[in-house]
Amino acid sequence: MKPRGADKPGSAFSTQSYSGYAGLPPLAGLETMQEACTRGLTVSESVNRLKRVHWALKRLHRTFVSRITGMHVYELKMAFSLHAHYCVEHVDELAERVKEMRQPPHGLDVSPHALSTCSSMKSCALPALKLSCLASMSKPCRRWFARLSA
Repeated sequence: MKPRGADKPGSAFSTQSYSGYAGLPPLAGLETMQEACTRGLTVSESVNRLKRVHWALKRLHRTFVSRITGMHVYELKMAFSLHAHYCVEHVDELAERVKEMRQPPHGLDVSPHALSTCSSMKSCALPALKLSCLASMSKPCRRWFARLSA
């Protein structure tokens, strides 16, 4: 889609004079047109970020699944399994996106160097796991979970 006025012969598109349709802010007010026209991340930087998120979600999925059998509260088991399912969905989508952007080998089964410092994702993911679970639990479950993890 061309900006208004760009299709006229001899007219160059100017980021300064661009205005949104019917007085709406351009780009939904998120940033100016000049900021949007600047160069962003390269493809390899984007792929590296996607690979890191992919690896973190795989490890988080493993953490959720490993905690299901140790929980005695049914609601927590259901929350862990739901979030494990969400992680798997995102892992699949990120893997497809990396495959679209890269030539093989994709390197999705290897730990990115930024996450290799955390030897056990369980120790890294547990605080976030606690926060997400505590936000959705009732008071008695919160007290029980606090006693369990103390």
